[in-house]
Amino acid sequence: MHKLFLLVLALSACLLLAACGGSPPPTEAPAAAKPPSASPPLDAKVIEASAVFTQSDAEHLLNRILTPGKLSSQPVVGQKLCVYAKEDAFCQVTLTQKGAMTAENLAAGQSPKAIFEALKKNFPNAKQLENVGDDNFLAPPGLHILKGDYYITLSFGSENNKLGTEKWQSAGQTAVANLLKNIP
Repeated sequence: MHKLFLLVLALSACLLLAACGGSPPPTEAPAAAKPPSASPPLDAKVIEASAVFTQSDAEHLLNRILTPGKLSSQPVVGQKLCVYAKEDAFCQVTLTQKGAMTAENLAAGQSPKAIFEALKKNFPNAKQLENVGDDNFLAPPGLHILKGDYYITLSFGSENNKLGTEKWQSAGQTAVANLLKNIP
């Protein structure tokens, strides 16, 4: 199971990096270029992924007790990540949001919606669920959801528990409802 978790985590990172692409070439000479800004906009509220899909939500879905979430982030794409795990099961939640993106990437036109749409193009035949966010699709590593200016991914793994459409839909609706509770 640990190998599956690492594989899903690596696939998530690769998909996000592929979606981000490169920034357009600078129009100014390199000497006049400004150093990149690593901080998000000052007026933005940043929501943690653990607020979008809680440990309790994950445990209920997988019918397992999981460890408290391990949090991390990728500011370049404005992503907050939370992983709940146990030897035979895991839940990975990512939340990509403008408030966590670098000012440089926002200025270059990068956004959660742009990342979502770029990934969705790679899976033209992906299954979509009804009543989950503004748009969604099921593709590796799991359920991708766009709600307003927020992009959520949910990934689950369990040796004994395959998720059917109803569980994916329930998980997606829970994540969107929790997101809406946390938006100012």
